[in-house]
Amino acid sequence: MGRSFMYGVSALGHKGGDHTISLLKTELQQVMEQICCERVEDLPKHLLIK
Repeated sequence: MGRSFMYGVSALGHKGGDHTISLLKTELQQVMEQICCERVEDLPKHLLIK
């Protein structure tokens, strides 16, 4: 996760970190919607462990 923030800050300065967290938050929300998971706490129930 650290590298993403470094790229964001390098490209956009102080606003880059905020932009990076916004992108990651959006991606997490989209994935949770795709797997019908309403809360982050419920994610382990959706994992396939072999």
